[in-house]
Formats: sequence, C-alpha cells, structure tokens
Amino acid sequence: MKTLVALAAESCMASCPTLFADMAAYADRALGGGSLRALVASKGGSPVAAFGGASIAAQVAIEAVDGPSASPAEERLRADALCLPVPLGNIDRLYGDRALADEVRRIHSQGAIVAAPCASIFLLAEAGMIEGRRVPVHPDLAELFSKRYPGLESEPGSMYRDDSDLLCSVGAGSTPELGVLLLRRLCGAEAAAAAARVFLDRDGAERLATLELEEAAGKAAAYADAHYPERLRLADLAAAAGLEERTLARRFGKRYGMSPMDYLRLARCRAALELLGSGSSTLEEIAWKVGYADASSFSRAFKAAFGRSPVEFRSRD
Repeated sequence: MKTLVALAAESCMASCPTLFADMAAYADRALGGGSLRALVASKGGSPVAAFGGASIAAQVAIEAVDGPSASPAEERLRADALCLPVPLGNIDRLYGDRALADEVRRIHSQGAIVAAPCASIFLLAEAGMIEGRRVPVHPDLAELFSKRYPGLESEPGSMYRDDSDLLCSVGAGSTPELGVLLLRRLCGAEAAAAAARVFLDRDGAERLATLELEEAAGKAAAYADAHYPERLRLADLAAAAGLEERTLARRFGKRYGMSPMDYLRLARCRAALELLGSGSSTLEEIAWKVGYADASSFSRAFKAAFGRSPVEFRSRD
C-alpha cells in the first residue's frame, strides 16, 4: 500500500491538504481499496489554523514521518509522497520556518516524492531542494522569489515541473491537476483518470490528456538535462517523451516557452558556466564536454543564451 501525507501549516489554504487527501481516498476506492492511504500531518501533530480561520485536524506529526527508503524504525510512518500546502498571506512568516523546511528536506532525501503547488515552492527553496532546477513560479510571486533566492532560476511561462522526485505547479487552482499527476505516479493511469473525472471538471478526460502531454514535455526536458553532452536530435527527445516530434514541439513550446532544441542548447550552456568558472579547461574541452563539436558553435550558442561570449564571461569573472 502507498501512503500519501498532506502537510498542513498555519495560514495555509484550508482546502489544499484536505483536497490531496480526498483525491487519494477517491482514487483508492476506484482501485478497489487497499492501494493508497492518505493522512494529514502538521508540526507536532497539532491542529492548525488555516488562512480563513478554519481548524485543520492532523492525524500525524510531520516529525514522525519518514520517506520510503529510511532505515527501519518502530512506530514511524513511511510516506511515499509528501504534499505541501499553499500559503496565503505572509509567505515569509510561513516559510521562514527552518524546522519545517528541514523536515520536508529529510523526508524527500529518504525517497518521498514531493508535490508543491503554487507558493509552496518557497518552502522547497528554503529547504535547499531546487538548486540546479528551473522551477515554475507564479507571476505575482516572481519578483519576491528572485529577490529572496537570487541564485535560483525560475521558469517563466511554465505551469508545471515534473521530475521523478518533485512535482510543482503554478497557482492555487492547479492543485487538482497536481494531484492527478501525483496519483498517476503513485498508482497508475486508472487512479489518475478516476480522480480527474471528479476533481477537475466535466471535461476531466481531456484535462487529463493535456496533463499527460505536459508531463511528457517534462520528460523530454529531464532527458535533455541528463544527456546534454550527447549528440541529441529532436527525435531523441521525442522518443524520451513518448511523443511524435511535432506534438512534442507544440507541447514543449507551450510549457517552456521555447523549442526542445533551444532548451537543450540552454542546458548545455548552463553546464558550461561551472566549467568556465573553474578555469581548468580550454574552450575546446568545454565545448566537447557539454555536447558541441567545436569551440565556435559552442561560443555562438553561449552568447545567444547569456549575451556574452565564453571568453568575455571568463575574463569578467
């Protein structure tokens, strides 16, 4: 049996943890029962006051939750997935809580998938869980995010981030869609489809199909991030996503605001930044390490991505 833990925190949107729990319960019923259980957690296991004043009851303390790969311990709950709450009001107050961030990081490090809707991305940033990832941030929160975390990259125009260990979405209203993605990850397409029909809208089947295409685009991006040194073609990224090339290009552009091959070039150039900073490799060596056949093509791509050539970057820094 899989276990989903939905975290409740002070001043969060009350419907967020309960929605995740309800979606999991409904999906489990659709599967015949016994496949998935859902619990609400809080710091210390105490009831918490939501943004609107409603009290959210917790069934377990977040401190007593482990991820699935944690060492065996008596009377501790193993969570396959941890769902974060959407904060409303003062984000700094809610997610300046280092103890809460540490618990989320610990459970994630023990193998739990983490689902982070809307502004809960701030908690992932506080926990140090998104370095090196380009994450979706709500447009209204983009300035605050960039000021608070200047070293982290956001992904303008993207609605979802779907990695093997982390699911993110933009907007509090995206929580049901995020829940569908998570249920498919935990229990398969049947569970996701059952929840989508009830918790999305009357066009749930179409919405689920759209989410599947969004997820496929995320697979192509993840493949590019992992295999950028290779001589990849659009056909390779489409195969990783399980889509036709034209379908991938259309869905990828909608999600990331660029073509798959432009994303690949950007992934290569981001990897080159660290190599340039070390100063220990020539431009030809760096070009080869990040997937370019020669320094000239690498330099053109790098300048297109960052507005200055590799030589200018190295001389300035």
